[in-house]
Amino acid sequence: MRTTWKDDTLCFSYATVEDIDEYATMLAKDTVCEHVVFGPNSREETLGFFEPLIVPMQESIKSGERPGNHVFTLRAAADNRFVGQCASMTSAFARDHYQIGYQLDDGWWRAGLGTRVCEFLLHFGFGLLGADRLSAECLASNAGSIRILETCGFTLEGRQRRQFFSRGRHHDQLLFGLLREDVAVDLAALAERYR
Repeated sequence: MRTTWKDDTLCFSYATVEDIDEYATMLAKDTVCEHVVFGPNSREETLGFFEPLIVPMQESIKSGERPGNHVFTLRAAADNRFVGQCASMTSAFARDHYQIGYQLDDGWWRAGLGTRVCEFLLHFGFGLLGADRLSAECLASNAGSIRILETCGFTLEGRQRRQFFSRGRHHDQLLFGLLREDVAVDLAALAERYR
């Protein structure tokens, strides 16, 4: 089973428990957690979230089965430096529907990498998993993530007002969706990019 995809910019590999220390360093930063409802996190909090996702995923891979959830570690293709993480998670109660998400360490922002990551998740979801629908969520304050999702063709489908209370205030959450028939990105070109 294939476990790594690479283009000229990024390498996407199924996450391992050893990667969690780098996730924890990233998620301990105020800047990285500014537009999410959690964090900054301790190492134990990050481990407690990711380990139950990564361990069964790695067990499925070792047994030759496709995991239900897919968490990837992102590294720079040129020098293997940690960039962030992304995921495609099975959506409950919906066949062929996956929830996507991504986080980049703050040193990698504003370089077009978020769009690259989202394009990989389109390739992975529609091209490899056979998804009919991808969903994504972000806080209304996260202008960068909104721009990435819109660039990749997602439609704003809803706004959950005052959905979360974090860091002393309420936050609205935006809900985005993309159906297979609405994909404007050339999936064949993405498949060629990640051969």
